[in-house]
Amino acid sequence: GTEAGISTGIATIFVESNSGENMIVIVLGANGRLAAEDVTRAENDIAKSKVVVSILEIGLEAVEMAFKLGRKHGVTTVLNAAPGRANLPAELLENVDILVVNETEAELFAGLPATTSEEVKACASQLQKAGCKNIIITLGAEGALVV
Repeated sequence: GTEAGISTGIATIFVESNSGENMIVIVLGANGRLAAEDVTRAENDIAKSKVVVSILEIGLEAVEMAFKLGRKHGVTTVLNAAPGRANLPAELLENVDILVVNETEAELFAGLPATTSEEVKACASQLQKAGCKNIIITLGAEGALVV
């Protein structure tokens, strides 16, 4: 349906041409209004799925519910945890099968620096201790770490 006065969510990505580094400006709009109740209504669809994928550009409660239902029904869960948010709930991370983050998000979620390859590996280890089974940390021009 449509709600008057609520814009569509948008994200504008600025990419630095020499380094490939990016900056994203996000306006959640309607995306931020997706609620756990909306996801619960889709439980039958989730149960029939092989994978549930989400980002953090929707309501956090909706993400938590989608992954909780995914886990309940044996569905693989993939979280591309962008944009990074401090203090993600432990229950959410425990329900993530594959976590995809960039270096900045890895630092934020792990609470550790991620400026060297050893620090990036330490972040991945910390995220696994938080409950995420598989970690992909994107490293810009350097590729990615897959654990």
